Amino acid sequence: MELETERLKVIPCTEETVEIAINQKYDRGPQISTHLKKLNEDPSLLYWGRGLLSGNQTGLSLVI
Repeated sequence: MELETERLKVIPCTEETVEIAINQKYDRGPQISTHLKKLNEDPSLLYWGRGLLSGNQTGLSLVI
């Protein structure tokens, strides 16, 4: 599931989607690693943790 407006898109943070931020040289930091570990233990946390905020026009992403 993604939330999208004309300018922004919010994407759940998963092993696959975090690659977007890594490719943009975003420092994962401990909060991302912790979230991914907890998500592997409990998949129901998917929409209750970190996410990526992506600009539709710029393509740049921030982890939120």
